[in-house]
Amino acid sequence: MPGSSLQALIRIIFARNPILCVELIQESIRIFQIIRRTHERTVTATKSAVTNVKEVIYMNKTKYFLFAIAIIAYLLAAQYFVEVLQKNAAATFEPFWYIIVHYTVYLILGAALGIEHIAHNRKKEGPWKFNFAKLLFAGIPIFIFNLTIYLYHQFQLPAYFVNWRNVEVATLILGYLVATCFYKQNVST
Repeated sequence: MPGSSLQALIRIIFARNPILCVELIQESIRIFQIIRRTHERTVTATKSAVTNVKEVIYMNKTKYFLFAIAIIAYLLAAQYFVEVLQKNAAATFEPFWYIIVHYTVYLILGAALGIEHIAHNRKKEGPWKFNFAKLLFAGIPIFIFNLTIYLYHQFQLPAYFVNWRNVEVATLILGYLVATCFYKQNVST
């Protein structure tokens, strides 16, 4: 058995050098005390970390809940404003402000959805940068696609050429894309 061979080894060491055996026992006790303190610190740190994670989760839930409420309030107010402008455009046959505000509403909403990216980058050190390649290769085609509504009203294009829902989604994506083009690159020292 492993325990009996260890006991036999301790007996041999104690028989030959009792002082060494006492020193080994003292060192073993010291090591066990260090292990116990380390374990207690680990348990305390783990409990503290769990508490911190719970607080962060609660704060994140609250933050996202408030963010959702703000987005819903924005959408309701914007929808009311856009409907008023749509009625005005239908009465006056001038859709310019309706189109501009309609684009702007969804562009701001997309940028608001990308605000977390900006907040995350705000904590980083270094200067702000702008990803022109991302805007050029993804943003410009979306912007051109969004011009279909303006071209439809300006040049009386066929009705099948334009779909408001696609334009709304594309404008939302464009707003998010513009917001996520801003970033900070960590400066390595």
